[in-house]
Amino acid sequence: MHGRDKNGAIASLSSVAKLRYRDSQDGISNTFSIVPKSLGPTPEERVENLVTMMDGYFTKGAHHLNVNVLNREMLEDAMEHPEKYPQLTIRVSGYAVNFVKLSREHQWKSSAVHSTKGCNMINVHSYESMGTFDGPGLRLVVFLQGCPFRCLYCANPDTIDVKGGTPTTPEEILQMAISQKAFFGKKGGITFSGGEPTLQAEALIPLFKELKANGIHICLDSNGGIWNEKVEELFSLTDLVLLDIKQFNPERHRTLTGRSNEQTLRTAAWLEEHGRPFWLRYVLVPGYSDSEEDICLLGESFGKYRQIQRVEILPYHRLGVHKYEAMGWDYKLKEVKENTPEQLERAEKLFKEYFTNVITN
Repeated sequence: MHGRDKNGAIASLSSVAKLRYRDSQDGISNTFSIVPKSLGPTPEERVENLVTMMDGYFTKGAHHLNVNVLNREMLEDAMEHPEKYPQLTIRVSGYAVNFVKLSREHQWKSSAVHSTKGCNMINVHSYESMGTFDGPGLRLVVFLQGCPFRCLYCANPDTIDVKGGTPTTPEEILQMAISQKAFFGKKGGITFSGGEPTLQAEALIPLFKELKANGIHICLDSNGGIWNEKVEELFSLTDLVLLDIKQFNPERHRTLTGRSNEQTLRTAAWLEEHGRPFWLRYVLVPGYSDSEEDICLLGESFGKYRQIQRVEILPYHRLGVHKYEAMGWDYKLKEVKENTPEQLERAEKLFKEYFTNVITN
């Protein structure tokens, strides 16, 4: 999750696309591998995002691209059941080969697949150059430092402290977004996440204005827990808000985050009243935010909101536990297990009673 790539797939493609044909007239063949899940939550979005990425690459003047889209689970299954995959082809050292005909040693090596001016400074934690889960399309995701919430399940505890991160000029972020614009396609853009971006609203406002002037779509991932004139202006400049509602029940919300949810609910109401589109995001934590009563209350309150374009159920995971250990912090949810498929299916069914567009990420 963190130590996110400032030099990931999109940055790599942008770099290779700069190579001049006259300097390499034998051709420039760029080959890389990517796992399907890294391209988006649904098969349709994965295809669209891959096509958009390739269009962006060639728009920047590139020549030749080989993309291997496969996942480790499929390769391991093919090792045990080769009869199911007679035509499974992968690339090894630039050559197309039939996977099931490789030696066991070469199969194991192949299955180690990797996805690949005058303004206030912005405190940045990290970047992701090819985000597909933080807004529509392919996105440059900027993770900002500092958060007032203390979510028990936080996967990025290293973003909480406002004193961390790297002071960065708005111009640097703007130029990064402009350089990757060819990869954004019709739906992509830049997403500011965290941490909690609205903590730095004043510094972000000039940047948002410049991004809009350059035709770059802006998403803001926020818990909605901070409100002032600068935050209101920031939301007004945002094309799509990803609003994280941790819990609808006020007492359980405070237990889960250490903060009240009153302002978060007021932020949702403001977005609706002012015609600002948003996605509602809900982390399903077993025993903390998965009760039928709480989900139904949320649905009854927000089900008629016209500005909610999509509801995303985010499964609880333990990917950040090692960070707590490294920081010397106690992870409070050690006994909580990740969601079962049945739990996720049940929650999705409940949300669909109130919202038309519901997906589980």
